[in-house]
Amino acid sequence: MPVATPVSVKSVAADEFAVSGELSFATAALAHAAGCALLQCGAAPEIRVDCSAIDGADSAGLAVLLDWLAIASGRGVSLRFISLPLPLQQLARIGGVSELLGVNATSP
Repeated sequence: MPVATPVSVKSVAADEFAVSGELSFATAALAHAAGCALLQCGAAPEIRVDCSAIDGADSAGLAVLLDWLAIASGRGVSLRFISLPLPLQQLARIGGVSELLGVNATSP
């Protein structure tokens, strides 16, 4: 079984955090916990999540993003995903949640 690329979820500004590495079954729990911690301590009305450095993702990674959305919404915070990789965009379309993640239905 291949080893997952470590995932990193780090604050880069008061209203932005970045995700890098693999967002998959192997790393989802760690990524989820790190993102939740950042969402709990953030005070901005909108938080951007830079996804440009995500190397790979699966349905567990998609579930992490969706749960972050729910947590942010519960705190009255708008969450916006930036540079969502194509595999996550495709999973979002298949799962019928592309609008929630801000994925344009006509983009590749």
